Amino acid sequence: MKNFKSLAFISAMLFLVCVAAQTGRAEVLRGRVTVGHQPVSGAVVSVFLLDATGGYSKTIATRTDASGNSRFDVLQKGEYIMLVSKGSARLYQGRLLVGQQTETVWDVRL
Repeated sequence: MKNFKSLAFISAMLFLVCVAAQTGRAEVLRGRVTVGHQPVSGAVVSVFLLDATGGYSKTIATRTDASGNSRFDVLQKGEYIMLVSKGSARLYQGRLLVGQQTETVWDVRL
């Protein structure tokens, strides 16, 4: 029974990897938020996937760590709007393209 559960888990994980590869969802976006070379910890980094009409089809958010780093794993290839905010202040807004490489680095230096 234990071997069956292990085999089922491995099969499910392989299936998810194959689905991710077929749908183009294997991109990583990482970066660092700094102000005057000092890291901004606890900032909210949000990315909005743009659809064909220019609207948002998907939104994902994370927070920066103590070193100002953030990371999004398994993003769909496409054009995104990125917002960075801390408290009620918006620190950054811009567009970026994900999918030209398997990892996109996007540092925000203020």
